[in-house]
Amino acid sequence: MPASVVVTPHPEWRAETATVAQGSSLIVNGGGYQPGQEVMIGMGVAQTDSFVMDDQVAVADAGGGFYSFTITIGADLPPKTYAVLTYVTEHGRSGPEFEATKRYAVIDVVAP
Repeated sequence: MPASVVVTPHPEWRAETATVAQGSSLIVNGGGYQPGQEVMIGMGVAQTDSFVMDDQVAVADAGGGFYSFTITIGADLPPKTYAVLTYVTEHGRSGPEFEATKRYAVIDVVAP
């Protein structure tokens, strides 16, 4: 069974965390968006601009959430702390409106 983490707004870094083994999967659920918004989902090295997967897109449902988005963790992805980032780009990629759409979860990738 894959690990699961909910990506939701939180003022504290590491408020939402999951530990995932190399070569396994992570299910990402999220919320706090407007119904119908396209939500970009990315994963990268924590607190850097280094991404380890291309952005994927989910569409927020009538309640502003998206569910059961699966990320496969490569068996060769180095063990370290990563982050899942979700956001919308309808306001561009900078400024307070864009920043307000960001949601984070910390993913600790470990050896199997």
